[in-house]
Amino acid sequence: MRGKIQVFGIILAAGKSERFKKSFLKIKNGIKDFKISSKVDTDLDKIGIDLQQPKCFIELHGKKIIEYSIEKFCKIVDFVIIATPQKDEEIFKKTNEIAKEYTREGKTKAKEIIVIHGGETRWESFLKALRTVQSLQPKGDDIIVEHDGARPLFSEKLLKKAINLAKKMGSAVPFITPYETVRTVREIKKSFSRAEKGSGKIYLFEDEIDRTKVALIQTPQAFKYEVIEKAIVFHSKYRKKLEGLGFTDLAGLIFSSNQKVFGINGERENIKITYFEDLKIAERIISFLP
Repeated sequence: MRGKIQVFGIILAAGKSERFKKSFLKIKNGIKDFKISSKVDTDLDKIGIDLQQPKCFIELHGKKIIEYSIEKFCKIVDFVIIATPQKDEEIFKKTNEIAKEYTREGKTKAKEIIVIHGGETRWESFLKALRTVQSLQPKGDDIIVEHDGARPLFSEKLLKKAINLAKKMGSAVPFITPYETVRTVREIKKSFSRAEKGSGKIYLFEDEIDRTKVALIQTPQAFKYEVIEKAIVFHSKYRKKLEGLGFTDLAGLIFSSNQKVFGINGERENIKITYFEDLKIAERIISFLP
């Protein structure tokens, strides 16, 4: 007789945070170069961001960004797998310490929190985490949830909603639609004189897209294990190595294997912290959340 459906949560926090670091340095160096405001410059100095560590381990309102996801997952899922940067032993150790704290203080309903080293890319990190899930022998109707560790502001309600729909339909991916007008665009190949190079690239607008039919995809994304398994078998027929697929999220894998992917309404506050500016936006949002 089949037991209770189990939920396996995968939190991906293995990125190199290169865009975040570049945007932070650009702002800070720009302020110093142009002397926009000594107050803003001082505020940036006070932030004390350690650019040697990944963005998921930067503090946001007194907690590391990754902790927001760990805390919510630990309340809802049965197993939590956290993928950390590939060769960063210090972060690996820190993440294990966070996991032990949640286990020790009884902050989790999860049976186990497993920390692993991720891969070179997001996709490779997911595959490593999935193999860890497979070692726990999931059944076909068990649920796998994939989440970006750089999205700390999703709600427990959204996580539960994704899991519940995946149990019924096999998949659940949160999304929002854009407010702005959406058009396709292409870069104009134009050479600039030395004086004009600071002007940046020039683009040409083309077709307008109906924004009601555009989905901005979020995480957490939930799928039945059998749906993921079917997608992997599908692609294994054509490729020797799954690592070469390079999907940017789990929904991409499922969609490309000719399976239906169902969407649910996401949350506008569920932003992904990619650039330094996103961190400042997240700080504003979190101050208004209950």
